[in-house]
Amino acid sequence: MKKKKAKERKKESLKKSLNDFTPSAENILENIYFLTNPQLEDKNTEIEDLLTNITNHLEIDGKAFNKDGGKNNFGKNILSQYVYKNYRKLDLNSLKPILDNIKDVKSKYF
Repeated sequence: MKKKKAKERKKESLKKSLNDFTPSAENILENIYFLTNPQLEDKNTEIEDLLTNITNHLEIDGKAFNKDGGKNNFGKNILSQYVYKNYRKLDLNSLKPILDNIKDVKSKYF
């Protein structure tokens, strides 16, 4: 009975996390965690949505960013390479809540 109640509480906690606008880390089982991205404008959010301060004015080889890429745009893969190469000079503060959650999970497990 206790396990069933604990499972229900975990399920409700996960539901709340999915509906919350702040990122969270929920322990599922042992070293398995469920991390969410912060939501923007009440919609599902991808990591790239948190980087609009970069993507809105970034041009690479005359192309603008589009998540899907395409002939006239660059996509997620090229964006990730750009961020990797230039992270020291980019404003990545929008990723801090996610990185804080990863750090928190790491401190609990290791």
